[in-house]
Amino acid sequence: MTDPIVRIEDPQGAAADPGLPWLARALDPVEIEHSIRPSVPAADGRRATLLAAGVVHHRPGRRCVVTYDFETKEDGHPPRRMRIYGKIRGRGADLRTQQLLSELRRRGLRLDSSARVAVPEPLGAVPALHMTLQRGAPGECATALLDGPQGLPLMPRLARAIRALHASGAPARRSHGMRDELDILRERLAQVARLRPDLETRLSDLLSRCVELGARLDRPGRNMGIHRDFYSDQVVVDGGGGDAITLLDLDLYAAGDPALDVGNFGGHLIEHGLRRYGDPAALRDRTELFFDSYCRLADDVDRADLDGYATLTLARHIQISTRIADRRHTTDQLVALCEERLGGVLHRSCKIPAP
Repeated sequence: MTDPIVRIEDPQGAAADPGLPWLARALDPVEIEHSIRPSVPAADGRRATLLAAGVVHHRPGRRCVVTYDFETKEDGHPPRRMRIYGKIRGRGADLRTQQLLSELRRRGLRLDSSARVAVPEPLGAVPALHMTLQRGAPGECATALLDGPQGLPLMPRLARAIRALHASGAPARRSHGMRDELDILRERLAQVARLRPDLETRLSDLLSRCVELGARLDRPGRNMGIHRDFYSDQVVVDGGGGDAITLLDLDLYAAGDPALDVGNFGGHLIEHGLRRYGDPAALRDRTELFFDSYCRLADDVDRADLDGYATLTLARHIQISTRIADRRHTTDQLVALCEERLGGVLHRSCKIPAP
């Protein structure tokens, strides 16, 4: 029988999303007992008891992440708690990412490896709910550590972690090149221009300079498996006396330029400083250390590459700022920042091999 005191948290009413009709069932304790609990590892064959379930991320009609908190009791030991993440997609359970996680773990990206770099442990799928299941990683989100005293020493560890993913050799089912990156940027800036006609001319010029920058950065021969959305929200740092890093959300994993991941992380640091402190240089020491640490690990990537990709990330953030209410105050600042960076970055030489 299902525990009657199970706590269900859905403050925004995501369960009513008509585009994700499976979500309401994924939050029903009876359905969880039937569909989710059998996939939860339990010690010595003991049943895992559901304590709580809740929505932590919801994009209407597209996807939702649900957490499930379970407890296992063993004789002579305190109760052991475990968090499971269920990822629901409108177009069906993402079995490809589950397979990728298994392959990456087979190649050493797991907490019990010497590298102490991991990806989440896949726990199977519930196709009827369009859901895949992953074990939660120990620790806290890296974003919470950026501004404090742990932020700076964390940077070399993050550089080693993303390099471990790049060097894993896990095959990618798709590729992502500079043309793809610029197509995304072109679409995003067009959205902003429709919303802000007063910026249309500046955005058109900014896009032209991004295309020129992209041509200088394009390195078709430097393909590796990349995350494609690597920033601090996608990292869990073990704070329990260990030094483990877990990389999350590899749904976009593709063959591409590893400098994209590193520059993207740096661009997010710059945007974080602008949004939180009104100063894009507020976290410059962290950005510099992260870039320098990665360049020491990858001798075919130099700082100009990383600065360039950071600029492309900041240009993408112009559109993100218009979509999120508490970022709208940064839209004009981001446009000006990108103009400033593009005015300088195109005059620096990038180490691009001859075609």
